[in-house]
Amino acid sequence: MRECDLKAIRILILLPAILLFCAILPGTASAQDGGRCPRFAAGADVASPPEIASHNGVLRADFRYYTALDSRNRTLFCFATPDGVESPTLRVNPGDTIVLKVTNYLPPTPGEMEMNIRCGDRVMTPSSVNIHFHGTNTSPLCGSDQSIRTLINSGQTFTYTVHIPKDEPPGLYWYHPHVHGISSPAVQGGASGLIVVNGIENIQPAVAGLPERLLILRDQPLASPGRKKQPQPNWDVS
Repeated sequence: MRECDLKAIRILILLPAILLFCAILPGTASAQDGGRCPRFAAGADVASPPEIASHNGVLRADFRYYTALDSRNRTLFCFATPDGVESPTLRVNPGDTIVLKVTNYLPPTPGEMEMNIRCGDRVMTPSSVNIHFHGTNTSPLCGSDQSIRTLINSGQTFTYTVHIPKDEPPGLYWYHPHVHGISSPAVQGGASGLIVVNGIENIQPAVAGLPERLLILRDQPLASPGRKKQPQPNWDVS
């Protein structure tokens, strides 16, 4: 396996983790356990995340960014499609294009800071969001994988057009919010998913035909972090 593929795997292993999964199939959780960002019930079977695959060289998706409280009073975040699919895996081929429309459905929050931003909104708030296509060798320009100067605020819609290079190493990548200073709670709270670039069997023929299983683990701060003698799992996986 090439070094780039090993790095992609390590990235996912180091993703802070507790058993909060990026995608929930319909019916696996109730609205009482996260509402718009449901989670698997304790003891439930874990299914691979649903997928959106490219067709004729283009993957089109519509993400809505939500937040919710679960039954343990933890703040959850998620990207969901209009039909309720949460943080699906994006499956592409080298040379494909991802066209991703993102709408921020978080309620407006007080507090803002003027930024030298020229991609999306110019004002950063506690509810701002953007998306980073982590690990991919894609353009850093506005409208592509520009994770430093892109802001999508409450009620706003932004469309990413991300071209996957023809020589992109096949393997596992991921997407997640990347607004500096506020992204960690969103990532740990569930707003992230996988990107699979097909063709790993062309690099390592030994894996051709093997079954594929995808799983994301995340940490999340405890609801009562101040309690003594209670483990703090935020970064245990790393």
